[in-house]
Amino acid sequence: MLHCPLTWEDRFLDSRLRGNDGLRKGLHVERGWIPAQAGMTGEAGMVGDGRNMLRPYGLPRTYPSQEEAGGCGPSTWGRSRGRIAGVSGLGGSERMGRGGETTTVRLANGEVLTIRVLEPPLGDYAERINYSWRDIREPLMAGELVDTSLDRFFVGELDGECVGSMTYATPRRCSEVAVLGMVQTRPDQRRKGIATYLLRQTIADFRALGGMAMYLCTTNPNAYALYYKQGFRPLIGDGMRYLAPGCEDFDRSYFAYDGPAAIRPGTWGDLAPVSSLYNQPQPDWFIKDYPRRVFRDIRYEGHYRHVWLPTQERQGTVLVLENRRQRVVGIASTVAVDSYVEQHTHVVDCWACPAYLGQLPELLSAVVESARGTGAEVVQAHLADSDRAKRQVFQAAGFHEEARLRDRLRVDAAPAGRQDLLVYSRTLGRRTAPVHAESAFYGARPAFQLRG
Repeated sequence: MLHCPLTWEDRFLDSRLRGNDGLRKGLHVERGWIPAQAGMTGEAGMVGDGRNMLRPYGLPRTYPSQEEAGGCGPSTWGRSRGRIAGVSGLGGSERMGRGGETTTVRLANGEVLTIRVLEPPLGDYAERINYSWRDIREPLMAGELVDTSLDRFFVGELDGECVGSMTYATPRRCSEVAVLGMVQTRPDQRRKGIATYLLRQTIADFRALGGMAMYLCTTNPNAYALYYKQGFRPLIGDGMRYLAPGCEDFDRSYFAYDGPAAIRPGTWGDLAPVSSLYNQPQPDWFIKDYPRRVFRDIRYEGHYRHVWLPTQERQGTVLVLENRRQRVVGIASTVAVDSYVEQHTHVVDCWACPAYLGQLPELLSAVVESARGTGAEVVQAHLADSDRAKRQVFQAAGFHEEARLRDRLRVDAAPAGRQDLLVYSRTLGRRTAPVHAESAFYGARPAFQLRG
């Protein structure tokens, strides 16, 4: 645990918890120190990766499409532990049933804003809350992912009507890092300070759980200004990050070596830890995650959906390195090429913080064996010629260079402006039958047309 000095806001939060053991449990207060953190969101902007992404290794056709719905929802965890409400100038709070509580605050124009804090399953609120990741929306809203992921929704209402919302996701076991997103204020209700109050409530709530760092992305200038005012700072690409007071050395301290890490399957609850891992500055590899086309100066967030979702249909695998403090310090994943004739070829990539690079060959070998169980005959990686240390990791895991694609990568800072893309592979042996029938792929003739 990182120990950060108590700030005035920490002491305020702590004073709200005295006499309530259930609330204090989430703070991990030890000898006058608290892992302080905050997360925020902004007005008039949507945070999240709602844009279309290149997906050369697309998701299986059985997944919900971008046009279909998906979901998330609150859990009994929130009801048993309780929450903080009414912080930093917010009004009084009132406990609600089903894992939520309400806070009221008077806006500058005299209107009374009610803030509801909810967790999946969201029930009727699922239709009122913005959640643009449609491929994960339905199970999330329905509460099917609560075993590993804690998703906290903050809903602003005026006269019973929803006028704004935002959410953060953090691991249920260890809520030190979070991803903030799905920020929305109704267009006719903007410029009233609604997002500011929602953001303050979100920050206080996350910090009460022992939060340390919160990540978001935005290309909206108005939202950027709001986040910046509340303490977020630019990080990588269009990403921003909030660090709690006293946690300015987060990247070095959080990812420091703490004994050998264990290998375990990745879960949906790893969204924030994996984002945090990829959004730190080291290692300085040109390619971060080739299947999702994440390179050196690109922030990482919603990409994890395209890592985890294929695992639910035996179209991919994901394993993570987790140290003794339950921090994700490495990841390796595979995804099958999205065609019937190429499904036996899986594309792999991996990443780890510098302190755990020594365990990356072990993790990579483990994910390759896992891919064998989902039908992989060949596992293939794409590496930048300049990433020599990463090439050594793959060589140590039994991969060899199969092809060199000349000048495929643009490198504006390099004298020549280009570098080679290398294809590394490892052969696992042939299977007698495909894992997925041809009718499972987009464009193939459906089975009912073949009958009769």
